[in-house]
Amino acid sequence: MTLRLALFVLLVSALSACGGGGIDFEFENRIEGRVTQIMDGDTWQLDSEPVRVRAWGYDAPECVPDCENDATKRLRKLITDQTLVCEWVDKRTSYSRKMVRCFTENGIDIGRAMVRSGTVREDCQISGGAYGTC
Repeated sequence: MTLRLALFVLLVSALSACGGGGIDFEFENRIEGRVTQIMDGDTWQLDSEPVRVRAWGYDAPECVPDCENDATKRLRKLITDQTLVCEWVDKRTSYSRKMVRCFTENGIDIGRAMVRSGTVREDCQISGGAYGTC
C-alpha cells in the first residue's frame, strides 16, 4: 500500500470513529459520479464514466445478471442513488473496469462497509490489510 493511501485510510478511519461528517476528497485521480447501475457486490456504473468501476480492496461472490446475493443486496442498500467520490487507484483495468476506492459523500468507505457487513472478503493482496481482516 502506498504511503499516501495508508495515510488516507488512517484519516478516514479516524473521522469515521469520531462520527465525523463529510471530508474533503482531494485525490490525484478523482472520479465522481452518481451510481446508475449495480451489477454485483463489487461492480457498478457511474454516470460520469464510460466503463464500469470495480471496487478496490475486496472481492464479492460472482453474480450473473439479475442476481441478488447478499453482497449485491448490501451494496444496493449502501450506494443506490448515491453520488460517490472515488480514486482510481490502479491504472490497470479488470475486465474493462476501472479499479477504484469509493466513498459516499459523507465519508463512508464503501470497501470498509462491505467487508464489515460480512458479505464480501477483503482482498489482502490488493488492500494490504487496509480493512483489518488479513
